[in-house]
Amino acid sequence: MKRFVQHMLVVMAVVVGSMMVHTVSAEVVTQKQARRIAQAFFDHAHGIKTATVDYVYNGKALTTNRLMTPFYLFNHPKGGFVIVSAENKCFPILGYNLDSRFDKGNIDESLLKLLSLYAMHVEQIRYDSRLPEDAIAAWQDLPTYIDNLLKAQPSVFGRAFDDADALMRLESVLSEDDSTVASQLSSTYTPEQWNTLISDQLTTDKSVAIGLIDDNRIVPMVVNGQKADMYLVSIDGKELGWYRLLASEVMSHGQIASTSAAPIEEVTEPEEEPFAYYHSYYRQMQQEREQAQTAIEQAGIVTSPIVGRLGGGHYSIKMPKPIAMVCVYTLDGTMTMQLNYGGVEQVSLNLSALNTGFYFAMLKDVDGGVYGIKLIR
Repeated sequence: MKRFVQHMLVVMAVVVGSMMVHTVSAEVVTQKQARRIAQAFFDHAHGIKTATVDYVYNGKALTTNRLMTPFYLFNHPKGGFVIVSAENKCFPILGYNLDSRFDKGNIDESLLKLLSLYAMHVEQIRYDSRLPEDAIAAWQDLPTYIDNLLKAQPSVFGRAFDDADALMRLESVLSEDDSTVASQLSSTYTPEQWNTLISDQLTTDKSVAIGLIDDNRIVPMVVNGQKADMYLVSIDGKELGWYRLLASEVMSHGQIASTSAAPIEEVTEPEEEPFAYYHSYYRQMQQEREQAQTAIEQAGIVTSPIVGRLGGGHYSIKMPKPIAMVCVYTLDGTMTMQLNYGGVEQVSLNLSALNTGFYFAMLKDVDGGVYGIKLIR
């Protein structure tokens, strides 16, 4: 009976925390709210009211110009840590360890890059008009979410290789043809599909080499276990804890893995039989007339961004609806430029001050519609 009462107190503590972020729309989570959630997480993990958690890190330095807080990290006095998202469009718990504490003064490069990936996704999703249903549902029922997370049975395997071997595997992937590389990039899949791909590979090989994309290089880590939607991350032979691969259910860019995924085949048109053109001459002419008429009728109607490359990193972009904001990112997701507009249908972008390479622009119209285009400097 006593343990039941203790359990109910823990659940009520979580409920109180969840009420602070109970909403059907996007909402930033405060440090106070996150602390309640972290406390309830450890109380539930141990089945009793435990010592007060210590707030140690927020990842603010990992965001653009250090302007926002992407998450909150709390240590438990008796050991362990938990990372709580600062945005309810991402899942509440991004990572945890029930034994080892987090040392912010000694963060491994691979772990820092994973935390940077979280920060990047949290930052970007705040400008995204989508409302991820699963993440928001988790915030609305935190007791169930935390209970399911903690009681899930883990599958843990011995590491099949070390970080050096992981890097070699990833570099081998990058040396393949474009379709093979694409089949092993997280951006090719939805987050759910990416998790399934990694889980299947983990079951087969007991360990998966995952690379975190950092500009023009790859930072490796090894995954050798799974528990619910968390993965056991190992770096330099040490198991660091359970982490999500991706912070949200809608953003998947930033990773590459060495898997046995089949290369994505390019769609090629079959060769035309000799004289086939003449056999279908009148049918093709009719189709061309219909297409020409359609083009005339739709002339001047913009349904997607029209990008004009003017040279020297200068672009002219025409939108279907008036533009509210344009953000420019590097391929690893770092924001390099943000421009706000009062609602114009055509804008000019000047990338001449940026380094030579590929970029991604996210355009948001006045009605909340989001468009993405690739640019080159």
